[in-house]
Amino acid sequence: FWFIFRTLYILKINISFDETLAFPLEKVKIQTFHVPLENKQELIGYFGKYAEDYFGELLIPAYSKEEIACEKMRALLTRREKINRSRDIVDLFYLSKDVDLGKIASMPKCRSKITNALAIPAYGEIFKERVQNIDEYLDNVVEYTKYEPVYFKEINYVQLSAFVKTVLKSAIRSVF
Repeated sequence: FWFIFRTLYILKINISFDETLAFPLEKVKIQTFHVPLENKQELIGYFGKYAEDYFGELLIPAYSKEEIACEKMRALLTRREKINRSRDIVDLFYLSKDVDLGKIASMPKCRSKITNALAIPAYGEIFKERVQNIDEYLDNVVEYTKYEPVYFKEINYVQLSAFVKTVLKSAIRSVF
């Protein structure tokens, strides 16, 4: 499609064969990208009726918001500290508007997922270090959000910092 739209779209897909879902998949409606009418007609001219499937809503299986929240908390607890961890905190900030992070973190399903990840030696070592310094670590990661240029909307750092202090730290502590 690049030759028609003159724009490059990138979709990152991560496939993991060593994890089990803690929560069931959900069916989610997605809207395909906007295609101007003249381009739709051109594509239908090239590809016939098959092209029409790309212009409407699609129903796809996706992680539930609970699964995503659990994965993000696991990542914060088991991965090395670096600037791109700030995306996990920002994602959890927005997810917290739809799900109760404290409730999810204390669920046996989520705890089990995190415990299973600790079987990976590197994750277990990081987890031990992380739980000893959780406040300092999360404060550092909030600082990193100021230097990561990947966000689509501007981050309100006062709200993000308050979220980490009042909601996220409590939720993460309920895991261990």
